[in-house]
Amino acid sequence: DSLVFVRSDAARDTIALAMSRSLGDWEWKAVGVTAEPIIDIIDLTQYPNAFLIAASDGFFDMRRNQFYAKQFSESFFVGT
Repeated sequence: DSLVFVRSDAARDTIALAMSRSLGDWEWKAVGVTAEPIIDIIDLTQYPNAFLIAASDGFFDMRRNQFYAKQFSESFFVGT
């Protein structure tokens, strides 16, 4: 998992931050968390039925990526 752990004076405890939630969490900057996104550009023209699922990390914590790919692709491409 992409978690960063730090001792928080405000919480008086060691707390963790999921990297996808780091936007606006300025105290995490001191331990190297950045809001700069990683961007990949992928040419999908050879995959005419390609699709993108945009969701929070909590969505993907529930099931494996393959489960969602199968469920969504079967829903989108029924009868095509």
